[in-house]
Amino acid sequence: MRPSPRIENPEDRKPFPGTALGRDLLSRGRRRVKRARKDPRIAAHRRFFISTRRGACYSEGMKTPRPGPAFAAAALAAALAAARAASGGEFVERLLKPYERVRTVRCDVRRTSGSDERQIRTLSRVWWARPDRLHVEGVAPLPRRHVCDGTNMFYFVDGDPKGYGCPVGELDADWLVSLRKIPATPMEHLLRLRDATETPLPAEDFAAARVVCRAGSSHVVLSADAGGRLVRIEWFADEARTVRTARADFEEIRELIPGVPFSLRHRTEAAIDGRPHRETVRFENVQVDEDVDPARFEPARWFPGVSFTNDFEAIYR
Repeated sequence: MRPSPRIENPEDRKPFPGTALGRDLLSRGRRRVKRARKDPRIAAHRRFFISTRRGACYSEGMKTPRPGPAFAAAALAAALAAARAASGGEFVERLLKPYERVRTVRCDVRRTSGSDERQIRTLSRVWWARPDRLHVEGVAPLPRRHVCDGTNMFYFVDGDPKGYGCPVGELDADWLVSLRKIPATPMEHLLRLRDATETPLPAEDFAAARVVCRAGSSHVVLSADAGGRLVRIEWFADEARTVRTARADFEEIRELIPGVPFSLRHRTEAAIDGRPHRETVRFENVQVDEDVDPARFEPARWFPGVSFTNDFEAIYR
């Protein structure tokens, strides 16, 4: 196994040991960045990366710069990342429990997000494995790669002057969620609500069990069907739940291994800057608990000549 790329600490400002290939990549990268700024679609996509400080991994696997990612995670992160409650979480824990059986996942992720006026389409290929191993290959609209070997995480957008890298033990909560969520599941949201206070709600026609979770100033309603599978999440700005700010539906639910539900289509609606945004994520060619080539999780194989910094914003300065 090759050693992982070095992560530059901007505080010491020591020159990164480069190669001829690395210098060529940086030179071509600077030219591509300049060209990208002239493309309104790419510029909007990049601004989303900078504002959220994540990689469209996921989205999948990336926070979605979740652009991702992608608009949904960014729009809803503030609602879910507030203060944690001291008790609760039984309903969320029951929903998360089946996913402990999953060992590996391989899938393709097609994401369409945006407003009625403009939409962004992304395509990613994802390999996920325990513990803390991830490889996301973003194909469109910007080639990008997100790799974690269980110890260090690296993220790089083709054409950028450098990438973002950080030891897993130093990642913030948002990056850890993007690393540990299983593709084609609602884990991204459930992990953020793990310690929230829960209050039962009456059942609805589409949901046999419902709870409202208090996460800071937001009120998040989880709805599960008779089989105990999460089918909808709704975010409300007020305790009376009269002002809904976002909604996510989990559809095409399949048990790809016994007792473990995977939702192959996620649809989200949210208001961003007062304007409605919609996102549809489709998971295709999903393979669960099949062996994955260990080389997929070796960062040195995928980032030849690339420099990394642990200051995400410094990439675009």
